[in-house]
Amino acid sequence: MNLEIEQGQVNLRHQIKAPEAYLCPSTASTPVWGILLQTKQPFVIDHSNAKEYVFQNTYEHQANQIGLQLAVNLLLTMGDEPIGLLSLGSTQRTSLTPEELELAQALTQQATLAIQLTRLAEEVKQAAIAREQEQAALERAAELVKTNQALKNSLDVLATDPDIDSFIGQLLSAIATQFNSPIVEYWYHTPKQMTYLGMMHWQQRTYSRSQIVDRLPHHPGVAGYRVPEALLDGESLYHRHRPLYIPNLATSALADAADWYEQQGIQQLLNFPMTLGDESIGAIAIYLPATQPFTTEDQELAQALTHQATLAVQLTRLAEEAKQLALIQERAFTAREIHDTLAQDFGGILMQLQAADRLYTLKPEKSQGHITHARDLARRGLAEARSSIWVLSQEGEAYSKLSEVLQQLVAQMAIGSDTQTTTTITGTPYSLSSMQGMNLLRIAQESLNNALRHANAQTISLLLDYAPNQLHLQIIDDGIGFAASSPGKGFGLRGMQQRADSIGAQFNLQSEPDRGTAIEVLLPIA
Repeated sequence: MNLEIEQGQVNLRHQIKAPEAYLCPSTASTPVWGILLQTKQPFVIDHSNAKEYVFQNTYEHQANQIGLQLAVNLLLTMGDEPIGLLSLGSTQRTSLTPEELELAQALTQQATLAIQLTRLAEEVKQAAIAREQEQAALERAAELVKTNQALKNSLDVLATDPDIDSFIGQLLSAIATQFNSPIVEYWYHTPKQMTYLGMMHWQQRTYSRSQIVDRLPHHPGVAGYRVPEALLDGESLYHRHRPLYIPNLATSALADAADWYEQQGIQQLLNFPMTLGDESIGAIAIYLPATQPFTTEDQELAQALTHQATLAVQLTRLAEEAKQLALIQERAFTAREIHDTLAQDFGGILMQLQAADRLYTLKPEKSQGHITHARDLARRGLAEARSSIWVLSQEGEAYSKLSEVLQQLVAQMAIGSDTQTTTTITGTPYSLSSMQGMNLLRIAQESLNNALRHANAQTISLLLDYAPNQLHLQIIDDGIGFAASSPGKGFGLRGMQQRADSIGAQFNLQSEPDRGTAIEVLLPIA
């Protein structure tokens, strides 16, 4: 039983006070149900047949507690399908006229129609809910696709162009497109609670800090801005972790900096801190017009892109620190090499001049040979010192263009030498990392120095081949050579091998007495 009307009171299922038999599901094999299915006509139960067609405890409840005299049972059908039972009971009447039975059937049909309409309405409601859920799922999926694509695009930029300014510029452009934002900015913080505008995407273009200074000298981020403490909610700027949302710049604590943004039609600001451990090294600021909404999904994506920017900045910082440390170590190492070489040359010059001094009064003609030798030692030492200093003076980026600096090095070292030196570049040159370029250049320098200083070579040939999968550097001379199994000391071969190992390159040496020397370096290119 799902519904009861008693003495004008409508009782829902949970309000019905009746034996459990009324409330429990009934099987289709009950006598009354079977008769209704068979006859499709109203079936009347009274005292004459009640015990035959009604369960004992149900009958006792109807007869003794309620005083039921008569019950008319009518089948609820929708088409040919039975959907329920309507029972009309009376405590006063013992029979019904044909007209009353006809009225009962009409009421039954109305009840059936009402039930069916309710069912249809519920089905429509559930279908609408399902469609809304499906639409929400599709929209969420679309947002996830956009999010993943935005993240992938930014990572692709970082992989193909490790320059941090280029990466952040691409990131600001992606955020502007994703959120239809007129202005997106990158700010960097200092420990002194000041923040500076580092880059911005505005008017469909990305501007570096130098361009902003030239074009927008009065922008509040050019000279530095001290964020009001009221906006930091007890946090310091350099240790802020919570995003900041300002619905109206003009009425906020940032009102003193809002004029320029208002001129661009901006009202809302969403500011996401770039947190690294306990520090906030900067922020990504997204500006929106007054009417543009910003969803939770938008915030999640903006936060994810901000994390990427933070990671890129930190990786770039670490890479720059590592590069500078490597360059400092390299320069210290090379400085020691220059010192040792010059000390050796000056020692040789001193010996030659002392010998010339001894012979000058006794055999002047022989002293001239020592003076000439001393002059050659000085010239050679000066040339080597100049080439080493030139290598050290290069900026880190210059080493990445190995073909250019290699030809410059050869030209430097060939000054004052009678040795014929040729350089051949094949393939299409591509950029190397600074460490790769520097180590290959130092290997070439050491090889040239050995050929010029020790091998008495007449010709030296350098080959630099840019193959797609590897870089091939080869230095060949026609000098006196040596036994490759025992090259002796002072030739710098161990240093060249270590340099090749440090960049993952293969180092090969071939030499025989009176047959010259060939040095080969193969650098795999990913």
